Amino acid sequence: MIAQVDRAYFKAAGPSAAQRFISYALFEGRPATTRGQFVNPAVFAYLKRIARRPPSSAPFKPIFILGVGRSGTTHIGRLLSVHPQTGFLNEPKALWHVIDPAEDVSGFYNRGSGRFVLDGSDVNPIAQQRAWSLYGHYARVVRAQRVVDKYPELTYRAQYLRALFPEAVLIAIVRDPGAVMGSIEAWNTRNSRGEENWWGVADSKWVQLWDQLAADDPVLSSAFPAGRSIQDDTQRALIEWVVGMRAIVDSPETGRPDLVIRYESLVANAKETVAQVLSACDLSLDQKTLAFADSETLDSTRSYPDADFGALTDEVARLKSALGYDT
Repeated sequence: MIAQVDRAYFKAAGPSAAQRFISYALFEGRPATTRGQFVNPAVFAYLKRIARRPPSSAPFKPIFILGVGRSGTTHIGRLLSVHPQTGFLNEPKALWHVIDPAEDVSGFYNRGSGRFVLDGSDVNPIAQQRAWSLYGHYARVVRAQRVVDKYPELTYRAQYLRALFPEAVLIAIVRDPGAVMGSIEAWNTRNSRGEENWWGVADSKWVQLWDQLAADDPVLSSAFPAGRSIQDDTQRALIEWVVGMRAIVDSPETGRPDLVIRYESLVANAKETVAQVLSACDLSLDQKTLAFADSETLDSTRSYPDADFGALTDEVARLKSALGYDT
């Protein structure tokens, strides 16, 4: 499915479905593990030219979808994208690389080291000018009042986002860790291409995740003495889930999302959950969006009752409780 567009999407979005093709072709870039990477030089030339322009104003209340990959982040972004006020950027790694090359931890465009965690002190006038210019231009091109950006790495950068975009709205979606572990393992089996896989180019994402977020943590380092040498996808995925959920629940108040939803709640009651998201985003309660959510949200979640969290069982239980899984 190109740009997350299929027949059902065309029916729901109508002519505005063209927004997704524009986003896909001109703004998101084609990172490792995807086809069509030959377009990247043209995309970067275009984005850099736009980024040099002075912005007319700050983008109006951009919406950022946070959460560990394989938690439903793409799905909630796709649902919001049919709303008449929005334009949706699905992991616009090329755009973010133009804003700040240090943010690329996966080695897709930056062959050096990147940084998972960015905060308000990392925002400078040049990065902010680039961000405002790019988001403002994108909104004008697709004729959207609000920009929706889904990019899992932003989960670790909430304070950075709030400093970069003072009116930003942050929505996080979370999912049971056993399901995330199984889904990441399955994704990697389907999509790995040589040294390019879920863990970046030549394990760049995994190595930096471990070194920056886990190596000095007493709970994680004692639970996994092999450290960055871990090869098992499910063990890596468990670590990614833990550090991602910590970023959501253990951050200072200014770094927490405006709303956290559970994937399981979305599946159980799509209309009600999406209505909560629309309200948190200050978007109109569009019936077309709610109907699309109801028809497109299917209970395809596999159950992983025997998922083994090993020495992280207590930490997983703490985080799940903080996320409302015991209520």
